Amino acid sequence: MLTIGLNHVATLTNDAVRLHAFYEEVFEAEIVRDGPEVKGNDAVRLSVVKIGPWSELNVFQIEGNTEADHQVPMFGRGRLDHFALQAASIEAFETIRERLIARGAADSFVTDFGPVLSVFFCLLLMLGLPMLTWVSFFIWLAIGLLIYFFYSRHRSEFSPTKRLNS
Repeated sequence: MLTIGLNHVATLTNDAVRLHAFYEEVFEAEIVRDGPEVKGNDAVRLSVVKIGPWSELNVFQIEGNTEADHQVPMFGRGRLDHFALQAASIEAFETIRERLIARGAADSFVTDFGPVLSVFFCLLLMLGLPMLTWVSFFIWLAIGLLIYFFYSRHRSEFSPTKRLNS
């Protein structure tokens, strides 16, 4: 793989101070830059929020721009919907979860997308496979099970004929 993770996500806000406070308090993020994007032009403010060793948010606050006010349903098209951050450990994840709930930024449903959800998403992807793939899978599964049961029936340590000879 040529990449090692998320480099940055650019997003809009109408309240950079509030956004900074949120990321500093919940994720212990570091604000590495905050000021006009171009020197002498205060209409566009750029903040760089470091959220990991190689990851950052590039936060723009643009005077007169109301795009950040628009709320669209999740998975709406045309703008950043959400992004995920990788916690350093399960303990760090639990700390982040507690901080998010304490700030009212999430209810108790902050998930680590563990094994159960991984299986769910894999099953969803499998539903999109062509019928020929499923037919091939079940044919090879049947062949494998036949070989397994007929081969092992007489060669198993637990077979009745081996127990009688012992």
